[in-house]
Amino acid sequence: MPKMKAIPFAIVALILTLGTLPAAAQKIDGRTGFTYQAWTSDADESASQWHLPIHLDLRANRFSMHLTAGYAYTSGDLSGDTSRSIEGFLDTQVGGAFLLPGWIGWDWMAGVDLNLPTGRTGLDERDLRMMLDPDLVNIISPGQGFNINPYLGAARSWQRWLVGIGAGYAFQGKYDYSNLTRDYDPGDLFNVAARVTYSFSDFWQLSFQGQYATTSKDKINGIDMMKKGDTWLMRAALARTAARWDITLSTQTILRGKARFVEAGGNGLSTEARNSQGQEWTIDLLGGYRPYPGTGINAGFQFLYLRPNDYETTSPLYMGRRQKYTLAVGLIQQLTDSLELDFGLKGFLMDDDPNWLHLNESREYHGWSVSAAIVHRFYGPR
Repeated sequence: MPKMKAIPFAIVALILTLGTLPAAAQKIDGRTGFTYQAWTSDADESASQWHLPIHLDLRANRFSMHLTAGYAYTSGDLSGDTSRSIEGFLDTQVGGAFLLPGWIGWDWMAGVDLNLPTGRTGLDERDLRMMLDPDLVNIISPGQGFNINPYLGAARSWQRWLVGIGAGYAFQGKYDYSNLTRDYDPGDLFNVAARVTYSFSDFWQLSFQGQYATTSKDKINGIDMMKKGDTWLMRAALARTAARWDITLSTQTILRGKARFVEAGGNGLSTEARNSQGQEWTIDLLGGYRPYPGTGINAGFQFLYLRPNDYETTSPLYMGRRQKYTLAVGLIQQLTDSLELDFGLKGFLMDDDPNWLHLNESREYHGWSVSAAIVHRFYGPR
């Protein structure tokens, strides 16, 4: 069954674009490139992943539209297994949003996102092991079902305040998760979000963000199997901007409630005795510097901490502490008004206590990634 690390939150970024959509302009961005990731562990494990994405973004007057597709190749040697690999095209995400006329002093946006099942499903579960952990590789699912996610958001600014709110509902379709888990229904997803930003001056900004998500029951072959616990996300950030540089310090926590699992004999679902999902905390420090017009240098550090869950260390459901340290640097070079190159380099160290991916054994991981992208931008009539 798919890993329950996190529930996706997808609407905050859209909420905050309400005040930035052009009122009477057209712009098309096309972006492509590659990301290569590799990691090793102290158990003589190793894996790597290539990701070749394509992203198109259109903004015209009060309408915006986006499309994301790609190809991924993941290979690895994991403990207790032979060398394995997965390759193929990924699912395609397409969506559109419309900036509605202002009402009661608020700007409103309505939109819908679709997940088109162009990726691979029903693969060998032993192959999927390489893609189960989002802290090791970016692409953790080669394919899912047909999903529809309508949403509605609103934003308002006055004086030094900016407030955004929104809600979305994702209808998630069935698909074959693996060769052993067929006709998997991940359940629908509902989430709400809010963000408040206060500008102390033209240079200092403080923001708070909160989100809540809940899902319906997961089913396999039409039979209820589980219901994921409700999820809460809270984030605070302090930003300082200047003419040639900016820096942001943020902290975020994700809290997950107890799940409900099918009872022995299949007689309904019951709440687990202890919470199988530990709390998650991250601290991010991001900075950017623009030494010349058209040139940007950025760097970032992240600390991730996953608290052990509530089960005993001898339980097969135990998930121990995780600590991850990530350092990243990047370069953005504007070649012309319509052409941009982006480069990135990242490395991480991760200490992992025993969990269901490596029972009764701790792991130490080392990993790195490199990325490059080219962005072509077209401006239409204003």
